[in-house]
Amino acid sequence: MFSQFSLVDHIQRLLTRQRCEQLDLDGYLVLDEQPLPAAVAAALLREVRRCFHDVEGGKTANQMELLTADGPVKLTKPHIYECDLHNAAIRRQLPFFNALFESQLGELVEVLRDRVGFCEDLQPCDTADRASRSVTLKLQMNEGGAFPWHYDNPGKPNKRRLTMAVYLTEGWTPDSGGELQLMPFLRPCITVPPKLCTIVFFKSDMILHRVRPVSRCTGTSRYCFTIWFDGALTNSDEDLCLKVQHLNEGAIPFLRRSAVQRTLSRAVYEAEYEESLTDCFGADTAALEASLQEHRAHLRQLLKHEKLRAFLEVLRAHRGDLRTE
Repeated sequence: MFSQFSLVDHIQRLLTRQRCEQLDLDGYLVLDEQPLPAAVAAALLREVRRCFHDVEGGKTANQMELLTADGPVKLTKPHIYECDLHNAAIRRQLPFFNALFESQLGELVEVLRDRVGFCEDLQPCDTADRASRSVTLKLQMNEGGAFPWHYDNPGKPNKRRLTMAVYLTEGWTPDSGGELQLMPFLRPCITVPPKLCTIVFFKSDMILHRVRPVSRCTGTSRYCFTIWFDGALTNSDEDLCLKVQHLNEGAIPFLRRSAVQRTLSRAVYEAEYEESLTDCFGADTAALEASLQEHRAHLRQLLKHEKLRAFLEVLRAHRGDLRTE
């Protein structure tokens, strides 16, 4: 099966000029009309399941790191597991993913560099060694958890430019939960069911997103694999520095297409961040309290500045206008 299927060739056919322009303009692209052959998707799902259930060391709890006044703190996201395929010993027990990592990632990078405007700076990776330094490939299993709102590239030293997620949840229904939600800055929220074969691309440093809670009552596990591609020019000073000239309503179009939006995101979407942290860690838990403390510390730093406080009210009002459209 895998010797006859090239993910690169398939992605190349899917990424038409119109779709690439849409990805560049909107910051995301959802391919949900059976973009992969059903037999290939089923075989991929079997390999992902094998990793988590049969391969020694193939199941690691997913964690997030908080930077606190007392130093870094790691929190475990309940019921969510991952496998980083930089681990060659595990990867070589998974034929498709090993072939993808060893021989196809370089070709995939070249396709993206050629077709997607903002991917021109993706780092070449024509060998597995180079791929291990500029591309990340992980498998994921969710048995009842949630991801809070976040950016895949929150700032330095992260270099991620593009996220590509391939969903492999068999028998998904709305009762299963686990939808990916994308929040383009000051635009309506996009909800993506994680159905078998669905593929999503989005800008790692500009698309705020989360995963809604997976229902443990339905017995459905949410499976996917994700590839993150590093860019040579991510997190430039222009991406990181909010300037006085940005603090007016006329700068909203710029903020929608700039990674500097990350500076404002927690304040603009304050309630959404807190709700999603509760979904992830559960009410009245030490992990929730620690994550809320970090979130609120970020907010306090932002709200010290009078001009910034006033501008945040403008942005929140703009969000209110979106809800009534």
